[in-house]
Amino acid sequence: MKKLLVVMMLALLAFFAVGCGENSYTVTYMADGEVYEITEGVAPGTSSEFPAQPSKTGYRFTGWYEVGAEEPFSEDTAIDGDLVLYAGFDENEYTLTFSANGGTGSMDSVSLTYTQEYKLPACAFTNTDNLFVGWAL
Repeated sequence: MKKLLVVMMLALLAFFAVGCGENSYTVTYMADGEVYEITEGVAPGTSSEFPAQPSKTGYRFTGWYEVGAEEPFSEDTAIDGDLVLYAGFDENEYTLTFSANGGTGSMDSVSLTYTQEYKLPACAFTNTDNLFVGWAL
C-alpha cells in the first residue's frame, strides 16, 4: 500500500512538473550578444515586465526588439510562446562648438556621433594679444 501511494505521488508530481512546463513561457533578454536577464514562468496570454534598461557607453537604449523588428516590443504584449528580445541602442550625437576665447572670428559647429573620428581643423579665430597653441576643453 505504501509503495502504491509513493508511486502515485511520484506520478502526480511528474504530471504537475510536465504540465507546468507547457503552461508557462520563458522570455530571454539579450544585450550586446549576451544574456542580460531571463524571465521564466510567464503564463500564456500575460505580459512580461521588462528588466531595468541596460546601459552602453556612448549609446542610448531604444527598447527591446524581436529579431528583424522595426518597432520596439511593447511591455503590454501578451506572450504566446518562448521569446527572445534584443536590446536596441542608438549612438549618441554630440555638437562640437569652437570658442574664440577672447579672440575674433567664427567657426562652424560640427555634429559628431560617439564613435566618429574627427580631425580638429586649423584655428580660424584671430587674437592679437595671444598666440594659438592648440585646442583645449
